[in-house]
Amino acid sequence: MFDSAKKPEAKLDPWHKDDKKASGWVEAGQQLVDNTVKWAADSLAGAAGSLKFDPKQVRDLDLQNLFGSAFGDDKKAAPGTAATPAGATAAKADPAPAAITPVKKVSAAELKEEFTNNPRALGCLNKLTGDASFSKLSADDQNALLAQLEAAPNAATNEYLLGVAEYRAAKADDKGRDPATEKARLDKLTDRKYPDAGELSVRGVTYSIKDGKLLDKAGKEAGSVDNLGNYQLTGEKTPSSYYDDVHARVLLKEGEGKEARTLLDLHDIDPNAQLHDAGMNDTFVGKVESTLRSARREGMDMGVAPQGGFRSFKDQNDLYAKGRSRRGAKVTNAEGGESYHNYGIATDNAFYNAAGQITWPEQGDYAKLWTRYGELAKKQGLEWGGDWKSSKDRPHVEYHPGLNASQASTLKPSHARGGDEGAWDHMGIGEKPGDSDMSRVV
Repeated sequence: MFDSAKKPEAKLDPWHKDDKKASGWVEAGQQLVDNTVKWAADSLAGAAGSLKFDPKQVRDLDLQNLFGSAFGDDKKAAPGTAATPAGATAAKADPAPAAITPVKKVSAAELKEEFTNNPRALGCLNKLTGDASFSKLSADDQNALLAQLEAAPNAATNEYLLGVAEYRAAKADDKGRDPATEKARLDKLTDRKYPDAGELSVRGVTYSIKDGKLLDKAGKEAGSVDNLGNYQLTGEKTPSSYYDDVHARVLLKEGEGKEARTLLDLHDIDPNAQLHDAGMNDTFVGKVESTLRSARREGMDMGVAPQGGFRSFKDQNDLYAKGRSRRGAKVTNAEGGESYHNYGIATDNAFYNAAGQITWPEQGDYAKLWTRYGELAKKQGLEWGGDWKSSKDRPHVEYHPGLNASQASTLKPSHARGGDEGAWDHMGIGEKPGDSDMSRVV
């Protein structure tokens, strides 16, 4: 935590760069539920006159709506689609679902290894693969659902994927093709797409959730939210992602009253705007936000700890004095200029507790979740304090190209000549185009 604003550019977000592959996996999931839609539409169309069919229900199953914006960040949803429950008329369909050809094979064994240090994600995987309906699906159908789970492995995603598995298996077993039975299945699947209760806070406004609808303080409908990462406010043409909107507070619940269970609970990653301090480096901030965005997708509720961002040399010296010339326990061994916090390229990030406070839990799942956080940080090229041989600092991440963890003080001359920009230029991560690297001139 304590050692050994500028808005980040969108181009610095490796999630979008690295997940070209993820958008490919989404195609498989889109095809799966698109085919489910066609099969359902045909069944009901064949029974015309026996049951009035609501085309909105079928449209709800279209994966271009459900998964496109939530899991394929480089894919833009069409205006008017996505999270909003309303939809368009179903297209004429083939009598049976077409074959699915996933772009990438995703095995349960591979995901189990990937989620080794996230017991909660691993629990979702085990619940899905151990489900009786899932076991009845074809290998391609199973692969498509596993690909979706890999993109956002949390209980909210899993709630819907279990519903899809149940729907597909029941549909395959239904030889009678009774339209009333089919409609009941679709109703059940639609219910699993939307949270029953909870709240969403975005842009300073808090909405309550009722059956997927966002309600303002007056109880008026103000938009919609689903279990797949999407929310859409009334009047907006396209949905937003509560995973990518790292300042969104989202609480999704299934069931009501004493029977309610929490599917997802995420807070603002930076409630005190520490990442937007003028002393923070944009490149580093982009990597931290990408790390915490990935954590959100895995259901890990994390944020920047108090005093966990930029510190001036004076701030650092004040901390160093604790336990030495001032009362209190020692919290750092670094004096001013000896911590990467002093150059805006280090943060301390930790977990929210049930009361919405950022804490440093050690028990239960957290022993492994800290390691998973470190894995996600290292994927962004950050150094994680949990890897240090001595004085392990699991909340701490830093970024200093060309330097090691103990060389922060070598930036002091560059900082003395050119301030923060001088120190950043020394590492090749300066923010002013065209500046020469004067910090290297001796």
